[in-house]
Formats: sequence, C-alpha cells, structure tokens
Amino acid sequence: MILIDPRYVLLLLLVMGGSYTLLWAWVMRSSRERVGYEEITEGLELLRRRLFSVIVLAALVVFLGTQAILPYQPVRDVTVGQPAIVINATTSQFAFTLSNTTIPAHVPVEFAVTSLDVNHGFGIFDPDGRIIAQTQSMPGYTNRLIVNFTRTGQYRIHCLEYCGVDHWGMEAFFDVV
Repeated sequence: MILIDPRYVLLLLLVMGGSYTLLWAWVMRSSRERVGYEEITEGLELLRRRLFSVIVLAALVVFLGTQAILPYQPVRDVTVGQPAIVINATTSQFAFTLSNTTIPAHVPVEFAVTSLDVNHGFGIFDPDGRIIAQTQSMPGYTNRLIVNFTRTGQYRIHCLEYCGVDHWGMEAFFDVV
C-alpha cells in the first residue's frame, strides 16, 4: 500500500512549479533573436510522445497506488471488523435522531444512516473537534458507516451538506464510554 503524506505532495508541486518557472524565465531571456517555426518544432513530436507516455505512466502508478486505501467494503471490514452494535441514525431538517446515544469504545459500531426528507451530510467529530468519519444521508437509501471509537468522551454529529436555513445548527451528540 502506498501512502503519500500530503506535505510531500505540496513540496513536490512547489518544486515542479518553481522548476517550470525558472525554465520559462531562462527560455524567455535566451530567446533574443527571431527563429522560424520549423526550426523550433523540429524534433518536438518525439518529445511530445515521450512526455505523454511519462504522464500516462505516472497517472497509472498513482491510480494503482491509491486503490488499496480507498474505503471499499472488504477493506473496511478487514480493517474495522464486523459491527458489534448498530445505531439507526435518521436525519430530517434540522435534526438527527439516534437509536442509542451511549456507545461502547473499542468495538466496531455501525451507523445505519438515512434521511426522511432531503440529502444531509453525516459527519462524526471526536471530542477535540476533528472529523473522524462521514457519509451521506439520503432519502430512500440507507448508508452503512462502521466506526471503531478508540477514545471515550462526547462526540458530535454535524450536517456536512447544506440542507436549508437552519443547516448551521443541525447537530447531535453521543457519548462513547
């Protein structure tokens, strides 16, 4: 499994952007005399083909390298495990209804999330305010979200998709013991 720290991606993009900018500045500074178009493009077709091949290869490596970390069901079941408890979570404008607000720690918990009216976001935030899991809440469909809470404390659920004028206040709380 390939995991790339986002800071390294940013650093790579900055280096590539800076290199491109320096190359552009060098070309602009060194191109003082007029040259015919044919002289410039001579041999560039081969360079274009090679560059295209490198880009396709890099995209393929990134695509295949990230497949293992996507939240597909078998990966999630192996990582988190089968749920020990199921919490039915129903959303409606502008409230969350949970079948249980006291949840055990260190066991997989399944949230069966559905909506009575419009699409809502279902984001779970830890006691420090960091988002730890999220799914969509849609009318006529039940999304399955499995979470293993490793810390005790009060967790907050907040709507992550604009659902109307009182969206900002749509939240619920539950305790992990």
